[in-house]
Amino acid sequence: LNYFKFNSVDEMYSYFNYNANNLVISGHRGTFEHGLPENSIVAMEEVLKYTKAIFEVDPRLSKDSVAVMIHDNTLDRTTTGKGKVIDYMWEELQKLKLKDAKGNVTQYTIPTLDEMIIWAKGKTILNLDKKDLPLEKTAEIIRKHDAYAWVWVTVHDVGQAKFYLDKNPKQYLSMHIRSLGALEDFKNSGLPYDRM
Repeated sequence: LNYFKFNSVDEMYSYFNYNANNLVISGHRGTFEHGLPENSIVAMEEVLKYTKAIFEVDPRLSKDSVAVMIHDNTLDRTTTGKGKVIDYMWEELQKLKLKDAKGNVTQYTIPTLDEMIIWAKGKTILNLDKKDLPLEKTAEIIRKHDAYAWVWVTVHDVGQAKFYLDKNPKQYLSMHIRSLGALEDFKNSGLPYDRM
């Protein structure tokens, strides 16, 4: 397999400094080809058979505060369950099967964020999109695994970026800047450019 293995945060920073010859593939939720379900470890492993890649993935919160990997706030499209993710306990979610992009039921189950972070170490970068997982919970999980060299967080504004950098100044960010006003907010924030 094709792995990104960074021994330190600084090594990861160095790799992602701009270089015109350094192409990076960012896989959105892994792959949905070959009948594999999105936001699953098996889907990311499939991509890594062919190329190095980083992955944007989607943590959400179960009723009992377990961070689980599912894009939608409802279960219907990607699992055998029905209704909102937040209405289910982790024990109940574990019993569901993931569906592929065509809606076929697979043998795979919903992974937790903890499982995905443990799997990703020495293999890839996970970029955690901002869904309903509270910032504090996300920061706590990354801190627990000391995963700063292989886990990034997506932020939607300067306030979210500051939150993570206050928790750990080495946290790498993927920041949405969708307007000139947002760009000015970022420039005026004093946030470091080499953290995103």
